Amino acid sequence: MGRAVRKTNGKKYIELSVEIIRLNLNAPNFLDKIRDTILHEWAHALDWEKSKGWGHGATWRLWMATLGRPANRCFDSKLWMVKPNKCQYAIRHDNGRIYQYFRNGPTDDQIKAAKTWATALRLPNDQLALVSLDHGWTRQL
Repeated sequence: MGRAVRKTNGKKYIELSVEIIRLNLNAPNFLDKIRDTILHEWAHALDWEKSKGWGHGATWRLWMATLGRPANRCFDSKLWMVKPNKCQYAIRHDNGRIYQYFRNGPTDDQIKAAKTWATALRLPNDQLALVSLDHGWTRQL
């Protein structure tokens, strides 16, 4: 639902995924999950600033304990989509599986290939969607 980012130029920030938030709006305890996500990412930032730790290691878990939160994931990871550099779109199945990422929108041939992929995996074709990674919209294919 979120991530802590550190750039080679020294810039650091925390961001939340608009798409995952949208998908989880009706989840039980939604606001608690948002709070836990922000604290989870904040622990990553503190871990990096204080000990150059990164990931979910021992020092990160200590920061989570200091913040009074359990050291665990706050969301259903099948919904998480890591965005490759400069990619703006992805074709995703409703079950969360990613077919392919695209810098520009997919061509008709690429959409046809995605439907073939879904059929080969015995996934219903009507559950394929084009996802805008930058703008948070989803369109069924």
